[in-house]
Amino acid sequence: MIRPRRDTQIPLRYRDKSPPRFSQTSNHSKRRKIDPKTIDRNDVDLALAVIAPAPECGDEPPTLIPTELPHFNANYVQNRHGKSHHANLLEIGFFRLFFSDLVVEILSEETNSYAESQLRNPPLSLHKTRQWISTTPAEILVFLGVYLYFGLHSTTVQKDYWKLHNLGQHMGQKRYEQIHRFFSLNSKPRLPNAPWFYRIQRVSELLRTACRQAYSPSSNIAIDEAMVAFKGRSRDTIKIKNKPIDTGYKLWCIGDHGYIWSWLFHSRVDGVESFTKGQQTRWSQQKINENDEIFEKSTLLAPTFALILRLASQLPKQLDFCVYLDNLFLNVPVAQCLLAIGIYCMGTTRKKAIGVPQRLQSYLNNNSKLVWDSTIAEIVDKNTLCFVWQDNKPVVAITTAYSLHRSEDRIQRTRNCPKISSENARILNPVF
Repeated sequence: MIRPRRDTQIPLRYRDKSPPRFSQTSNHSKRRKIDPKTIDRNDVDLALAVIAPAPECGDEPPTLIPTELPHFNANYVQNRHGKSHHANLLEIGFFRLFFSDLVVEILSEETNSYAESQLRNPPLSLHKTRQWISTTPAEILVFLGVYLYFGLHSTTVQKDYWKLHNLGQHMGQKRYEQIHRFFSLNSKPRLPNAPWFYRIQRVSELLRTACRQAYSPSSNIAIDEAMVAFKGRSRDTIKIKNKPIDTGYKLWCIGDHGYIWSWLFHSRVDGVESFTKGQQTRWSQQKINENDEIFEKSTLLAPTFALILRLASQLPKQLDFCVYLDNLFLNVPVAQCLLAIGIYCMGTTRKKAIGVPQRLQSYLNNNSKLVWDSTIAEIVDKNTLCFVWQDNKPVVAITTAYSLHRSEDRIQRTRNCPKISSENARILNPVF
């Protein structure tokens, strides 16, 4: 039987002969056509292109709702680059900054302790194991080096590393498998009040301290989530769809141009490290009254918001910082709590976030549209600026570090026009 080609057209008798469908006309007024090139987006009458609906029985034309960009006294943070305290070290020197002699000694001691406890009353799987010879810090370094070599050179069978790559001159395969069998970071049983990550708690504290001491962060940093890939059995792992790493352990990190300066662990069961899951904590919130006097007010924050303050409070006190956040963390109370500890912020937020003015929410709730690339703004408590910027969709943001009314506050960047090398590029080219 001859199969039809995939590009065979549908016969006429099977085609749909119904008339084409047209979009139904609505009673809503159409948007006024405005040329964005001729608009002054800081002008009171033209900044906002929201069309007010005309009366049902009237012939009045739609009107523009006026707006303005308020003068906000921003806390501009002077641009400062990050600085490494060990710039002239070789690769092995950077490795030993984090895996110091103390860390390697801990790994050696805990591995020997775990091996002795397992072989004292061995299970059936260890009845035929070789006699354990205590490892040393020098041998643990070689073991870690073999692990790093595995990551740089991939093979289908692990034995090929000793057959083809000649790793036997550094560590034999049997010895590597034996250390791998008993390798441990903490061989002691879990105490009643110990955190869920107690196995790595001692080493992780040393690594965290080394990360903070090795680098001085720049003035502009970010706090966001990160994933450590792990697909074994654990009740503490997280699954997030549509992520580069969709399964693993979640961390809340302070990042600066790819460098992780500090972090907090997160568990699916126990929540954020050093916080009780679902329990709010009390923080100081900075405000300004009508007499321009600064005062602090106590407020309760959920762990998702309080972790930002816990991480930001670890930053050096003598330096100024601007923290960039996304809409998962930022609202007006968080921004004002950061001000109370001397840190400024900038980031997007959600339209129903706590503290966003009702005037801005009304535009978003009514699905109002601004002229593309225009902005409306409002100051909250004289120290926090909330604004809506119109992109393809309206973007809500909060800042204590920047203003909008100055001409130098706006940075115009050109986008590269795609080359006509495909059908998709041909369609998208007029957009750019």
